[in-house]
Amino acid sequence: MSDPQESPELNGVASVEDGHIQIRDPQPGGSPARLQADDSVLVFVNEVPITEPVEVFSRTSIRVTLPLFTLPHYTAKIQVDSDWMSAWLELKVLKQGLFYHLQDTPPTQDLLIKTIAKPALLKDFEEIRTEILGTIQKRGVVFGILDQNLDQALESPPESPICIAKGQPPVYLTDRFEERYAFPCLPEGPQSLDLPPLELIYPVLRPCKAGEILVKKIPGRVESEGRNLKGETLIAPEIQRPLLAADGSVRLQKEGSEIVASLEGIPSFNGRDARVRGCHIYTEPILGHRGNIVDVQGSVQIAADVTDQAQIWSSQHIEIAGQVSHAQLEADENMIVHGNTVKAKIASGGDASASMRLIVPVKNLLVQMLKLQKLFAELKKTVPQLANRSDKAVFLQLLKTQFPGLLNDAEQLWEQLKTLKKLHPRKVMVLKVVLSHLMNLEQKDFSASLYHDWVDKLGDFLLDLEALENLASHVYLNYVQASEIYSQGNIYILGEGCYNSQLHARKHVLITGTPGYCREGLIEAGGHVIVRELGSPNGSRLRIQLQPQSKVYAELIYPGVELRFGKTTPYHFLEKQTRVELCLEGESVTMRPLR
Repeated sequence: MSDPQESPELNGVASVEDGHIQIRDPQPGGSPARLQADDSVLVFVNEVPITEPVEVFSRTSIRVTLPLFTLPHYTAKIQVDSDWMSAWLELKVLKQGLFYHLQDTPPTQDLLIKTIAKPALLKDFEEIRTEILGTIQKRGVVFGILDQNLDQALESPPESPICIAKGQPPVYLTDRFEERYAFPCLPEGPQSLDLPPLELIYPVLRPCKAGEILVKKIPGRVESEGRNLKGETLIAPEIQRPLLAADGSVRLQKEGSEIVASLEGIPSFNGRDARVRGCHIYTEPILGHRGNIVDVQGSVQIAADVTDQAQIWSSQHIEIAGQVSHAQLEADENMIVHGNTVKAKIASGGDASASMRLIVPVKNLLVQMLKLQKLFAELKKTVPQLANRSDKAVFLQLLKTQFPGLLNDAEQLWEQLKTLKKLHPRKVMVLKVVLSHLMNLEQKDFSASLYHDWVDKLGDFLLDLEALENLASHVYLNYVQASEIYSQGNIYILGEGCYNSQLHARKHVLITGTPGYCREGLIEAGGHVIVRELGSPNGSRLRIQLQPQSKVYAELIYPGVELRFGKTTPYHFLEKQTRVELCLEGESVTMRPLR
């Protein structure tokens, strides 16, 4: 014990600062500092472990041994997609890890050394990262590991599985076509606003001559090979879209890489097959009354006006040199009106609109069927016990366990077919047969070869549907007022603009004339809206309904315009905006300067 007469200021002291023990020697007449350790730490003074208080000085050898860490307890599950293009990590922390440090203590003559535990993250332990990488490799994943996603999961384990590896799909440049009689088009972006207005001079429809080359195909090629998670090289399947002769009006030559006209007429090309049809030319105005319909197999070219509730239907193109007033026009392909359109109803696309609605669900169904076919083939090769089971039994088991949504998708597609009244039954017969077999698989005869045949037929059917995407079913107009316009392609307004009308386009709406305004009414588009002026100076209402991925490119927007992407909250313009681009980011509308 220290002398009660001595002053505490003369005594030595010890402290812990940032994990280091600091000793201050006593002054003459004072007592030295003393160290003591609790059960969580082992302290050596002059290489001798201490069990009771020991006097120390600044030159005393002091060594501390404490536990470095406690590893966390966790589970890591790896799930690999059946196509070996994605792998998912499900990570759960069962017990948190700990790091140990000396507890900081202010200067005191009697220092008790003890530890403090601090929580540790999974990312703090390199051995855990190495363990998880080893687990991934044991599952056969050797390519495409996403280090950033792994680090993110180790820092903050997500509630749902996170993609931990991704394969590299091959890049295949598809076939390209050179079409001699292609219709004019504008760039589907803001550059259209910087170009001179597109001028269409009557007649745009020009007949081809027999023997003329209508279409040339430039075959696609593999741009880059892909790789799955096993590291296996993938080459994109060569999805050929062979040129076809729709009928005797055209023929193929040069091994099917060219389509040549066999007779004179107006050509059509839908991305896969071509045909030539006659053109019905009218030089006098088309007048009509309700119920009086001009129904033409081929194209219609009118060098006059169409008025007085006239109705014109065409299985190909319609071109009108004059104005359209109080009339109804429907064309399977392009529609061109050089004059003004007032109180009219115009539609392009024919039954292609119904076919377009099938593309996405048919493609999703085909992808699932291909995965099922591949998994069945792999199991037959690698699992000898399946040799004694019928193909039907194996397929039914895979449907229930691995592809439970496939039959539900087939049933939904069947119900959708019932709503497509415009489609002739012959056009969807293949799809109906495949769906019927799938939905009644347990009651019908079945074999792997039969299933393979269904997949092939469904793939051909999808190619036919996708060929319709290239169908030139655009609407070209000059000035539009109080009218309804429907297009399965783009709507081009190339003159003064549009007033109090409804524009419905499956693709884009381009209003690029002079001044190129759209005032009042409605614009509904599946693609972009490219326009010089939206709204009006007096603030009258204009509604725009777009898809979430759509964009708006405008040189001028007036207050009174309501913009809505998908099902988000409408965005209202309260101030005039100039040269802006608008898009949806998350749930908010983003506006930036037009480049």
